Amino acid sequence: MDNEENLWEQLAPTLWQYLEKKHMEYMTDDKRPISDEEWELFIDSFQDAFANEVSVLALEYWIDRYENGMPKVETRGEE
Repeated sequence: MDNEENLWEQLAPTLWQYLEKKHMEYMTDDKRPISDEEWELFIDSFQDAFANEVSVLALEYWIDRYENGMPKVETRGEE
């Protein structure tokens, strides 16, 4: 198994989100290219805050999962 396959196997049972520079360029209104230097500064400045915000959002989704339409799963022998 190569490194990429190993990574995807590890990520399969996880909830994760990543953004590439091209994603941000596509999502912004002005469609300006983002320089590598600006993107690296953005990542350095906001990486921790992004992770914290996504974690808070995931917790909210988890707490409200049934109210938001997720079906309940019957568990057997798990407590």
